[in-house]
This record gives sequence, C-alpha cells and structure tokens, in this order.
Amino acid sequence: MNGMKSSSTIQQILELLDDYIELGTLECRYEGSQARRRIYFVVLGAVLGLTAFVLVQVAAVHGLLQRDLPLRAICLLAATGYGILSVCICRWRGRRDPSAGKPFQASSEEFRCNLQWIRQNLS
Repeated sequence: MNGMKSSSTIQQILELLDDYIELGTLECRYEGSQARRRIYFVVLGAVLGLTAFVLVQVAAVHGLLQRDLPLRAICLLAATGYGILSVCICRWRGRRDPSAGKPFQASSEEFRCNLQWIRQNLS
C-alpha cells in the first residue's frame, strides 16, 4: 500500500512539473511577443531620433553657409518636432504593459505552490 501511495505521489509531482513547464512555455511566448512589440516601437523612435539629428545637422550647415534665418528655423523646428515625437513614441509604446504584472509572475507563484504541495506530500 505504501509503494502505491509513493507511486501516485511521484506521478502527481511529474504532472505538476509538466504543468509548470507548460506554463513557463506560455509565458515565454507571451514575453517574446511583448519584447518584439517593444523593440519595434523603440526602433521606430530611434529612426525618428536619427531623423532629428540629421535635420539638426542640415540646419547647422545651412546656417553656417547662409545667415538666412527662415530655412534654418524651419529645419530646427522640424528636428525639434521629430525629437519630441521620438521620445513620446518610446515612452508611450516602448514600455511593458503594467497590467501584465511582473515577468513570469504566474510561473513563480505556481512554482511556490507546487513546492509547498510537494513538501506536504513527501513529509
């Protein structure tokens, strides 16, 4: 009878480990998709930031070649606009969704519960 209880307990532990691995896999997929989304928007913000840098350079060169203020002012305004836009995009869409909780939070909680259950059944 004791051997049967031990076998059943081991089977339950293996099932728990299988569930834990499955949960971890699901969370990895979710975190991967979130990371891809964040990378996309960070790259978009970086491209806009690079555009701002180029426009500032064009404005500086043109300003040094000519003292005509209107074109330089337009380039500086455009560069400022792109720079502000890039920061806004990175802050707005480049962060992890706070409602998702900590990364792998469900796996950590499930792991703690499983460890507690294993300790109770093996003691």
